[in-house]
Amino acid sequence: MGELCNAILAGLVSITAGCDGVTDWGALLIGFIGAFWYILGKKMLYIFGVDDAIGAFPVHGACGAWGVLATGLFNVEVGAFYRVVLLKGQIQGKDPSFVVKRPSFRAKSAVFG
Repeated sequence: MGELCNAILAGLVSITAGCDGVTDWGALLIGFIGAFWYILGKKMLYIFGVDDAIGAFPVHGACGAWGVLATGLFNVEVGAFYRVVLLKGQIQGKDPSFVVKRPSFRAKSAVFG
């Protein structure tokens, strides 16, 4: 039961870094992969003979590092997986970045006049 709780916590720690900039499916995938980072981190501690009774490093260290890396991959504005889509749209003559920036321009003009 403790391993299941740590794996769930690992998924939550993984998504914490990029929670404001990823889609729902991206958050689910980041959390799922984070559970595997937890298992990998725990095995690495066992190989090196480091005693971590509660699994703090695999959960917070390994999954936290994965969460930071995952933000660079899954972020909808600047993530590597979304850059390909933006570039493809710009090559075809469509500029999806204009669609993303336009609502924020409206919000700014409504607030500041």
